[in-house]
Parts: sequence; structure tokens; C-alpha cells
Amino acid sequence: ALACGAKLARVVILHGGEDRPGVESLSPDACRRLRHYSIEVGVPFSGVFAWWGSDRVARSPCPGARVVQREELAKCLRARAAEIAAMVHCKLIASVKRKDGTWEVTYGDQDGTVKTIAARNLCDATGRRGVIGRLLGSRRMNPDNICCVAIPVINFAKVGTWTEAVSNGWWNLCSDGKCATLAFYSTPKILRACVAELNDLLDETKEMKRMVSVNGRTKSRVHVCASSILTPCAGPRWFAVGDAAMTIQPLASAGITKALRDSQLAVDALESD
Repeated sequence: ALACGAKLARVVILHGGEDRPGVESLSPDACRRLRHYSIEVGVPFSGVFAWWGSDRVARSPCPGARVVQREELAKCLRARAAEIAAMVHCKLIASVKRKDGTWEVTYGDQDGTVKTIAARNLCDATGRRGVIGRLLGSRRMNPDNICCVAIPVINFAKVGTWTEAVSNGWWNLCSDGKCATLAFYSTPKILRACVAELNDLLDETKEMKRMVSVNGRTKSRVHVCASSILTPCAGPRWFAVGDAAMTIQPLASAGITKALRDSQLAVDALESD
């Protein structure tokens, strides 16, 4: 919606309303693209620190990068988008069909009322679920099988992101100086065996265990974070953007950058139509 701006006649967003909590890093390119839409959130940090099976730390400078709380970023994006687009709260999308050269999307609103909206072009921005693509017959292909367990960390004073590899996966800690998210990435089989004993798993690290500890009473969340691609991810008058089109394993830290880039490419294509 932000990429469309005033270039298209009318934009309507069907929005599910759910946000995933947590803290994550934004690359310098993602921050630059967000500033283009007058969005600047989070806390600057200078570099990424990592231990890849060695006692020697690898430091990658990231001038212009920021650490952000996901919910805050989502709130800012929605507020900006609502200035140029109609925001419709949607519980579920029931069907998508083509009729007389127009897309008809049937959905249920927050009150459970079934409604239909018509559109010339349809954009699937539903993330990894790929709701629109799936209803149109697309399938998601997964070349790997990475999952993660994420734990909120309170009162962590440092700002930045740290990664440490272990024999069966890797840990990542991301903090804005107030809140932090600690996550362990591995295969579903390993996570199922270890998720109840995260302290023992963290104890296998050399550096991360010195920085943070895991409270056994803290509620953890398990997420799928594998690389994947929606096939096909576009067709006549419809296209997917961001994670709906393709997800990249989390070490790349490219999800938001790719979503913003995809959106601009899609709007450029619509303008040239």
C-alpha cells in the first residue's frame, strides 16, 4: 500500500490484525527504504557480533542499521498505510475467484459477516501462509526445514545482535536495550527433544551463556523459519510479495528489505501496464 501511494486509483488492505512479538534487527537498506515512507523506529546499533565455532569474535559493521520491536514496526507501517489506503479488518479470506476480468475476494470481517470485495489487481502479502496463492492453487516449496524457539528477555541493557553457532544449530540474541529476544535455530527434531531443557542447551555455548540466562517459567514460542518459495508466486493480475512470495533463512536477515523491494517492483510493473 505504501509503495502504491497516490499512483493507483484506490488501495484496500484486508488485514488480519495479528502481530508477532519479538525484537529483530533491520539492515541499513531496510532502514533507508523505511525512511522513504517517513518511518524511523527502533534503536541504532553499530555492528553484528558472531562466534562461528571459534573463540574469536567476528564483527561486521552495520552503519545505519537499527534494532526494532516487531509490534512497533507493524504499528507504524499500518498507521502510514492507513493514510493512503482503506484498512479492512478481516478474520479470514474464504475464496478468491476471477469474474469478468475482476477479482472477487470473499472474506469474513471481525463480526463474522461475510463480505465480497472486487479488485482489478490482487497482491498476496500474507507472509509465509501465502493465503491468496494457496487459494489460487499455488504450493510452497521448502528446500530446508529450519525452525526456532524464541524466548523474551527482560531488562537486557545492551543494544545489538549476537550470534553463536553450536553443534546442532545456532543461537541469536537481539536487543534494543530494554527488551530482547533470544532464539535457538535448528531442525524440528532437535527442537522437540530440547525445547523443555533450554538451559541445558544454552549451557553448550561459550559466549551466549555469559550474556543471558533462560528462565524456565518464561513462555517460549516455536516458529517455522525455513527458506521457501511459493510456486507460482504470480499470475494474471495477481502477485505475491515479501515472505508470501519467498522466505530466506534467518541468517540473511533480509525479510523486511525484500518485502519493501518486492512491493516497489510490483508497483512499477503495474504502472507500466
